[in-house]
Amino acid sequence: MDFELNEDEALLAEMAGKFAYTCAPGDHRWSELAEMGWFGCHLPESAGGSGLGMVGAVILGEAMGHAGLVDGYIGHAILAGSALSGSPAHTALLEAAIAGTKRLGAALIEPARRHDLTRPAAKAKRSGDSYQLDGHKAPALACSNAAYFLVSARTETDDCALFAVPADAEGVTLSPISSPDGRDLSRLMLDTVILQQGDIVAAAPQCPAYLQSALQIAFAAESCGAMRRLVDMTGAYLETREQFGRPIGRFQALQHRFADMHVALDEARSLMLAAAMATDACAPEAAPLARKAWVQTCWSARRIAEEAVQMHGAIGMTSECHVGHFVKRLTANELIVGHPDLHVGALIARSA
Repeated sequence: MDFELNEDEALLAEMAGKFAYTCAPGDHRWSELAEMGWFGCHLPESAGGSGLGMVGAVILGEAMGHAGLVDGYIGHAILAGSALSGSPAHTALLEAAIAGTKRLGAALIEPARRHDLTRPAAKAKRSGDSYQLDGHKAPALACSNAAYFLVSARTETDDCALFAVPADAEGVTLSPISSPDGRDLSRLMLDTVILQQGDIVAAAPQCPAYLQSALQIAFAAESCGAMRRLVDMTGAYLETREQFGRPIGRFQALQHRFADMHVALDEARSLMLAAAMATDACAPEAAPLARKAWVQTCWSARRIAEEAVQMHGAIGMTSECHVGHFVKRLTANELIVGHPDLHVGALIARSA
């Protein structure tokens, strides 16, 4: 597979890389992300986006992972924004989301479904032209100040439908979830929430399946950015920390371990890019590739995080050192998307 970026993608990667170096872990840069049009870069031009697809999304996701931002880009733009782009009834809401004037949350994950977005336990019961939603979503992404939530629910015909639920709708209860990295996560309770026909975003089974792959690829990209930051910090530390009269990076044992960190990062990043390109091409192998990309990301993240902490020594365990923040980010991502063993089991079941 050709991983060469085209001219537009390369320019976006250059801009995103420069932006990442102006940020500090935990920063909120919402207005700047909106001004640069990055909330819509992956969306088709017909929907007001830049038409860069999933490849554009992972370029930005990787940069934000490298920067350590906690602005909820994945939930707002990649999940909720992608779903709204296919709904003509929500054009105005999508335009406001791209501009950053309205925030969107994504409430697709459920504890009872083990991170399977295509089989929600939440129910949507139809009565005339209205729907009654009941269910429990956790963790919901990008929830602070959200005007709407993208919510998945199972209809009486056993289809998976997506709804745009107003945050102030009667029966919606939101409670924050503590995240290791300070990410904006919440528990969303739906108790007899009444919605109208116009609140449906999508009722086709392809949309939840696409969002599941998008979730896995986007978090893999963000994790790759965090891993690259750990590799960069570790390399710099090996060049400056001295022991026995010379930098510790000159010891062959540490050089080999540092090389293995680069290999682990490349293994994860290559699969992530392959999954993004396959998704843009609507290839039949896109869904399993997305899951494989996430599995490899988790394996690589564990290796790189452990090596980064160990090579930094005691300072790597302190709050003053940014290593700990990025280890927490990788841990939080795994908690959100799911343990690799869970996804390996799904791949085995698919091939059986």
